[in-house]
Amino acid sequence: MPGVDTLLDRLIAATVAARRDAVGRRVAYRTIMTLAATARDDATSPDVAALLSDRLRGIATRLAKAGSDEDGAWSRHVALLLTDEDRLTRELDKRRAVPTIPPGMPIGGDTGWFDD
Repeated sequence: MPGVDTLLDRLIAATVAARRDAVGRRVAYRTIMTLAATARDDATSPDVAALLSDRLRGIATRLAKAGSDEDGAWSRHVALLLTDEDRLTRELDKRRAVPTIPPGMPIGGDTGWFDD
């Protein structure tokens, strides 16, 4: 079984490091913000929070050294966001809450028609 560190490295490689266009940057951004939110979540164990924080610092360092094209502007913006706690907090506060999934079947509710 891969450990958390291996999973984080694979996730970052498949999203942040693999971005090639605007869609890739959006996926990378969502990944980075989810990692940041998880690192701050009280339910996250201190060991995992430490790994997440470490990976986020590494991402910020790499992104800060980006080129001058569109991806470079995005990279520097995200690096600045990750290194400014107040801005990061405001950005994380903007995220919409995950909707609660209602009980029962998605279609038809608890009709029991398939149980007969």
